[in-house]
Parts: sequence; C-alpha cells; structure tokens
Amino acid sequence: MSTATAAPPRALFRGLVDDAAVFPPGSAPMPEAVPAHLRHRAAWYADVVGPFLVPATGVDAFQTAAGLATRTPIRVGVIADPTSADPLAGALDAVRRLADGGRAEPVAVEVPLPRGTHQGEAAAGLLARLGETLPSGVRAWVEVQREDGWREALRRIADSGAQVGGKLRTGGTSAQAFPSAAELAAFVHEAVAVGVPVKLTAGLHTALRGPDPTGAHHHGVLNVICAVHAATGGATAEDLVDLLEQTEAGPLVAAVRAMGPGGVAAVRATFASFGCCGVTDPVGDLVGLGLLQEVPA
Repeated sequence: MSTATAAPPRALFRGLVDDAAVFPPGSAPMPEAVPAHLRHRAAWYADVVGPFLVPATGVDAFQTAAGLATRTPIRVGVIADPTSADPLAGALDAVRRLADGGRAEPVAVEVPLPRGTHQGEAAAGLLARLGETLPSGVRAWVEVQREDGWREALRRIADSGAQVGGKLRTGGTSAQAFPSAAELAAFVHEAVAVGVPVKLTAGLHTALRGPDPTGAHHHGVLNVICAVHAATGGATAEDLVDLLEQTEAGPLVAAVRAMGPGGVAAVRATFASFGCCGVTDPVGDLVGLGLLQEVPA
C-alpha cells in the first residue's frame, strides 16, 4: 500500500526489532543467523534493528560463528534459560563469557519470573539480586508471566531503576502462548500507568493482527504502537482492546501518521522493542504500508 503523505518520524521504528533469528519458530542455525544479522546491520534498515539475541546456552556457538564472520564485536542481548535451576545466574555468566570473548558487546539480559509463583513476590527477589549483580551498561528485561501478581511485578520493576524494564511474551509455538487482546491491553495500560519501559517477544511478525498457524491470533506491531500511544493519552484498557483487535490497516496507518515527535517519544518511552525471528517480515510490512521509507545504506 502506498500513500502520498509523509511517513511518520523514523524515530518511531529506530531499534524496534531485536533479532531473535535463532529462537523458535524460525530457529535459524547460529552459523547462518550471525552472518544474516551482519547483513541486516549493513542494510538500509539497519537503524531499525536492535541487538542480536543469544540464548545463555548458546555462547560457544555464537563465539565460533561471530569469530568467522567479523572482527567487530556484535551488540547482543542474552536470553536466560527458563529450564535452568538458576536462570539469572546462568544468564549473567553468559554475559561475562561473551564480554570476555571479545566477539560481543552485551547490552541486555532477559530473565523470566518463574511460572506458578506470585509474580510480585518473585519480582522482588529477582530485582534484589539484579541490583547486586547487573553489570554496568547492561539493561535487564524481567519477563512477567500472565499470572497472579503481575501488576505488582510491573510496579516493582518500575521502582527498581533505569537499568530494568518489563517484558511480556506475546506469542509462541502454541495457541496458549498468545495473550488475548484484553490481556495485552491490560499489560500495556499498566506499563504506561506506572511508567515502566517494556519489550515484547514472539508473535509480532507482522504489522497487523491476524490468524496464526497455532489457531490463535497474533498481535500486530502497528496495533501495539497505536495502543501504547492511546494509553499515553489517557485511554482506558477497554479502549485499547479495540485497537489491538483492529485488522484493517487504514485506521492504524492514519493514527501512526498523525503522531508528532512528542507522540513518537511517548510511545517509545514505553514500547522499547520486540524480539522477532524474521527481522525483514515487519520491516517489509511497514515499507508496504508506506510507514518506513527505504534509504541508502
């Protein structure tokens, strides 16, 4: 879809898409994913691409692949292994190993709160440990589960300092992994209310909401952007559901085009990024909608 009006400020999309190529459902092999990331970083849309996401269990594979592909350290985010006995310790060890190896510049670590626990209480314990162990210059994203106490968890994260943000899983390989529009709306509304930056992961492969092969409906990048913008303007969580359920491009594109620099800054203060195993999928959608313009690399 093309349009005669100007695209929104490019700052709306800068650093928005973290490269999760090695994670499901894409599951690219590390020797292929690292060179592909470097191609993204050299492309005209390089400014849209965030760090390369590395599983805590994949340090050795990354070091080998990066050593063959480049001499320049790659910005990475480390994803904790939720099956580990101590996901935080494993992730921080991976951060140290990557930094020492000289092939990576660790900029983030992502750690889930355990399932089946009160999320507020779990967050209190994890945040206390992060305060003692998080390296300078590395941002932590605490993944909140859709379980009791998640609002308290977001409040605790908001109060913990500038180096920590919240995270929500918005999809996966089963229908149960996708939050409903109402659940995502509540999360977005609460994040804006308490002033905590958040990132999303999984399920945001396209600009618009649509059916997913799992049987669920995946969420759209534009839907989320518009919902965050509406929340910063005082919309209720119920108002956000309508935006998140919108499947027609026109109203969302118009809303995005109407955002000035202040609106863009407000959106990105909350919506920091999302992990995507196919970086060019959302980029291509945004180009097709006339919201992202190709520029010389």
